[in-house]
Amino acid sequence: MPNFFTQYFFLASLIGYLMGSVPYGLLLTRLKGIKNLQSKGSGNIGATNVYRVGGKKLGALTLFLDFLKGVITVVLCSYLDLNIYVAGTMCVLGHIFPIWLKFKGGKGVATYIGVVFAWGWLPGFLAVLVWVSTLFISRLSSLAGITGVISTLIFLSFWPSGLALLFAIPTVFLIIIKHRTNIKRLVMGKEKRF
Repeated sequence: MPNFFTQYFFLASLIGYLMGSVPYGLLLTRLKGIKNLQSKGSGNIGATNVYRVGGKKLGALTLFLDFLKGVITVVLCSYLDLNIYVAGTMCVLGHIFPIWLKFKGGKGVATYIGVVFAWGWLPGFLAVLVWVSTLFISRLSSLAGITGVISTLIFLSFWPSGLALLFAIPTVFLIIIKHRTNIKRLVMGKEKRF
């Protein structure tokens, strides 16, 4: 693996950020004729709001593409012999803070779990199971997302690479902060269900 403080750090960061900042939810809804997703529903560009504004198929496609960009970013940077942990983390940051949208993006759940899946397929797969199971039982997208991302910390703690957990901890913390209004509504019992 290249030295952490060489030009490879910058290149991994750049690729990760640019890959993550592609706003698939916004692009897909525009293709369907929905002009400004950020002015509708919750205003978020993630899969949940796309689902509510544009329907099930568009929501599912957004979810898949946001997950996939996390996977592709890590796989590409691994092929280029770049730091996959830097690239993956920056991919999530790009999704949450895309420069094209004045740094107002999604909440990062699907992209982050895609990154974790590429770091290690077993922790990622288990996190997906937790995520989907929680959504199926509770019908609460935010609760499922929060539970899914937190579960990655447990699964990655058993994974051989300590770097994955090191980069995952602050990323999960950021995702939880992005869900702070959802958490308040969950506590108050006012969060919308599917």
